[in-house]
Amino acid sequence: MLLKQIIENQVRYIFIILSVFIFSLAVISCKSSDDDDIPSSTSSNGLFVTVGNVGSILTSSDGISWTERTSGTTNNLYGVTYGGGLLVAVGDNGTILTSSNGTSWTSRTSGITNNLYGVTYGGGLFVTVGDNGTILTSSDGTTWANTSANKRTTLRYFSKPDAPHLYGVTYGGGLFVTVGGNATILTSSDGTTWTENGQNLRSNWGDAQYFKAVTYRNKLFVLGGRNGKIMNSPDGITWKARKAGTTMNLMGVTYSPTCGKVEWKGLDAGLCKNGIFVSVGKGGKIITSFDGNWWVKRTFKGAGWIYAVTYGNGTFVTVGENGVILSSFDGISWLRRVTGNEIKSKGIDNIREDVPTGYLDIRSDGHNLDVGDVIRFTTTGTLPLGLALSTNYYVVATPANNSFFVSRTEGGTPIDFCENELNDDATDSTCKGTGKPGAPMGEWHAWHYSIDIDIDEREEEDTERRARTSFAVPSVTVEDLNAVTYSDQL
Repeated sequence: MLLKQIIENQVRYIFIILSVFIFSLAVISCKSSDDDDIPSSTSSNGLFVTVGNVGSILTSSDGISWTERTSGTTNNLYGVTYGGGLLVAVGDNGTILTSSNGTSWTSRTSGITNNLYGVTYGGGLFVTVGDNGTILTSSDGTTWANTSANKRTTLRYFSKPDAPHLYGVTYGGGLFVTVGGNATILTSSDGTTWTENGQNLRSNWGDAQYFKAVTYRNKLFVLGGRNGKIMNSPDGITWKARKAGTTMNLMGVTYSPTCGKVEWKGLDAGLCKNGIFVSVGKGGKIITSFDGNWWVKRTFKGAGWIYAVTYGNGTFVTVGENGVILSSFDGISWLRRVTGNEIKSKGIDNIREDVPTGYLDIRSDGHNLDVGDVIRFTTTGTLPLGLALSTNYYVVATPANNSFFVSRTEGGTPIDFCENELNDDATDSTCKGTGKPGAPMGEWHAWHYSIDIDIDEREEEDTERRARTSFAVPSVTVEDLNAVTYSDQL
C-alpha cells in the first residue's frame, strides 16, 4: 500500500513538471508570435538607416556614427522600412529606392508621380502610401501595384480627387493600418481592399486634424498627429484618444520591448515592465508611455522639429530638421550625434582659464549647445595647449547661455587648464595664475583672456585673434531627415 502511494506521488509529480514545461513552451511561443515585428535589441549586425531631403541617405551600425550614402536621386525621401531582406525608401514624385545592404541603392518604377510618404512591410508584402489616398503594394520591392485605383476596393473614398493624403502606415496583428489627413484611418488585411474607420473622429475634430505616424507594438496600435493627438487601438478599428501632455504636433512613434539602462525614479519607478513607447514631434518634443495610455513629456532643447523615431540594438534614434540626429538608451535621456543642425559655425569670445572650476571655460554668446553635442574648433590662430584643430570634442556638464566646457570623450571630465602649462616656471602651482601679469612672457597663452589679463596691452592682437576663431558642429548632412528605420538582418 505504501509503495503504491509512493509510485502515485511520483507519477503525479512528474505530471506537474511536464505540465509546467509545456505551459512555458506555449508562453514562449505566443510571445515570439506577438513580438515578431519588433527588431532585436541585442543584434550586433544591425543597421540604422535614415532618409531625407535632396535624396539624403545615412547609415549607422550603432546610431552614433553615421555615413552618408549615394542614393542616385535628388528627390526628397520621406519614408524607409526593412522587410524580406530588403530596404525600401520612398519619396517625391513616386520615387522608390531599394537596397539589400544600405550602401547601394536602386531606383524602381512606381508608375505614379504622386508623393509617397510612408512605407511598411508585413505578411510578405510592402505597402507605401502618399498623396490623395495613394496606396501601392509589392511582394518584392521591385514591381508595384496601385491598389488605390483597384476597383476591388470597398471605398468610394479613393474616387475623390481631393482625397486626404496618407502619411503613415504599419502592419501588426495581421492588419495593415494607414493614417493621414482629415483624421483618416484605413485598414486592410491584404493591402488591396481597404476600409475606413475614422469617420467619427473627423466629425468630432474637423477636417483640419491629421495623423502623421502609426506603429504596432505589444498588441497595440498607437498613432500620433496634429496638436498632440495620440490614440491607440487593440484592433486598428476601435480607437481611444489619450492625453499626450503636449499640444505640439507629433510626427513619429516607436516602441522598445525593454526598459533600457535608465534607473527609474519617482513616478516612473516600477512602471516599466514590458517596454516603453516613444513619440516625437515639433519643438523637440519627446513623450513616453509604458502602456500606450499614460504619456509623460520629455523635451530635448534646441532640436527643432523631430520627424521620426525608431528602436534597435538597445538604442532609440530620432531624426529631424537640419539633419539633427538624437540617440537614447532609455527614451528619456537623449544626446545629439555628429550631424548637421542649426549651428553651422559660431565665433568664440574667449577661452578663460582663470575660473573657479579649474576647467577651460569657453565663452560664446548664444552658443545654443547641449550636453552631448559634438564640436570642432576652427581657427587659423593658436588654440590653448590641450585643444587641437579638426578634432571632435564633446560638450559636458550643463552649458550656460554663454559658456560651456568640453571633454575628449563623451560624458568625460572637462579638459583641465592645468594641462596647458608651457613650462615649469609658472607663478602659481595650481595653474590658475598662468598668464597673469608678472608671469614670464613665455607663458602668455594666445587664448588666455581671463579678467586678470592686461587687455589694454594686447587689445589689438586679441581682437584680431578672436575674429578668426570659432567652433563648428561637424556635419554629415544639413538636409532635413524625415524617416528612420532599423534592421537586425544587415
